[in-house]
Amino acid sequence: MRQIGFFLAVLLFSGMTVMTSCSKKSTSTPVDQTPTISFATINGFLSHDVNYGLDSIFKVRILAASNTSSKAPLTKLTITTTFNTHTYTQDTTFSTSSLNLDIMAKTFTTVGPEKWAFKVTDQKGQTKEVSLTITGIVTMLDAIKSDPLVQTGDRPYVTFSAIKD
Repeated sequence: MRQIGFFLAVLLFSGMTVMTSCSKKSTSTPVDQTPTISFATINGFLSHDVNYGLDSIFKVRILAASNTSSKAPLTKLTITTTFNTHTYTQDTTFSTSSLNLDIMAKTFTTVGPEKWAFKVTDQKGQTKEVSLTITGIVTMLDAIKSDPLVQTGDRPYVTFSAIKD
């Protein structure tokens, strides 16, 4: 009888040890804390990769907002243009919960792909980026208006206009 009692006690303590040592696995997924940014997909504004005429004006509309969980205000927009081996960067600082910004810029005067990246940063340092590639092509109008032997690598200009929500 003592052996059965001892065996039951060992079995009971073993079962308790196993039950208390198992921790419940966390089923929650990490919450994304990054802000949002996207291109507006409306007529007259670029929102995806495209072939475009040299030395042509184009527009993009950036829509950005603070993360709904962190609610950290947006503090910076960085625009980076890469063409051939050159990279141009322009920063704009502000403090807002949402951004609706029209950007008008000009393509390079030389044939080739330009990568345009738009990165928004919030007060906590979280970032999100969208980009598109504009490939400069020679159009009939380009061939008529300029001598193809004289090409410059001028930096495109960028202008901003904010739309108040």
